[in-house]
Amino acid sequence: KKGGLRAYFEHAYGAPNTKAFKAAQKNFMQSLAAYSLLSYLLGLKDRHNGNIMIDTKGHLIHIDFGFVMGMNVGHEFTFERAPFKLTPEYVEVMGGPRSKCFQEFTKLVVAGFKEARKNGQLALGLVEIMMYQSNFPCFSGWRYGGGIALTRFQQRLMIWTPDRLVEREALRLVNRARGHYG
Repeated sequence: KKGGLRAYFEHAYGAPNTKAFKAAQKNFMQSLAAYSLLSYLLGLKDRHNGNIMIDTKGHLIHIDFGFVMGMNVGHEFTFERAPFKLTPEYVEVMGGPRSKCFQEFTKLVVAGFKEARKNGQLALGLVEIMMYQSNFPCFSGWRYGGGIALTRFQQRLMIWTPDRLVEREALRLVNRARGHYG
């Protein structure tokens, strides 16, 4: 009860009503929205707390990109089933699920997802170029080779989802990730 991420923010930046805390909270929320979207789309795994840092201004930073494009540490056996990491502690830093900060986070994730889809064909082309004769584990072997990584990337981009359903699906990802134990 005395520790946790929210307690760290209050210790490092001051009381929740201070300018410093609100600035750090906003930085955290915005960087978390970007991190959530990118970690989902790029299929980042190995998302434990040892691979996530917070800078002095409150920005969240992922530091280990060894498992990308859906490649899992344990391959098919993995506890990482959530679309992205959105722990109760993260939500608490934002002021809870009904807070304006959390609502803004949700809006940013949805807006970012829509923008990513607008450039989806370009992103798919870049991934396809990276795959060409690649020896990277996320693009080769029987688990990830043969275009499997590209197909899964298309699925994460929801290429075949009608535009009118994208917002609903992005909100579903946020709800699935929130407090997910995996």
